[in-house]
Amino acid sequence: MHVDPDIALYCVDLVTATRGHRDVQVGASPRGAQGLMLVGRARAVMDGRDFVAPEDIKAAAVPVLAHRISLTPQAWANGVDAAAVIGGIVGQVAGPPAVGLREPAGAEGSSAGTAAGTGPAAGSGAGTGPAQGSR
Repeated sequence: MHVDPDIALYCVDLVTATRGHRDVQVGASPRGAQGLMLVGRARAVMDGRDFVAPEDIKAAAVPVLAHRISLTPQAWANGVDAAAVIGGIVGQVAGPPAVGLREPAGAEGSSAGTAAGTGPAAGSGAGTGPAQGSR
């Protein structure tokens, strides 16, 4: 299963954003980012894909991260919902460029899957195949 480095960084960015949010006293830990990637991979497999898309991470964010944060006492007293905080963070954190146009398995070195230098293989290091030991 291929997880583009930009997707992994997006997971880290989402988790990092929980630590700086005004309504969050204790943000998600690095295990939150691991959880996002794990659930993102599962969603991709269920959709019949061999890559994780930004939409997989966005869809997983609330169920994976909402229980991993502690709200400030003021936010809690004001009725702020942890799921709403995570939803807001997902809306604020810039997602990675589109993925999914990467080269088919076994086509490393060819230009298949990218058109005119667009897509994730253009300048991002994607399309070079999965890293050793990723299966």
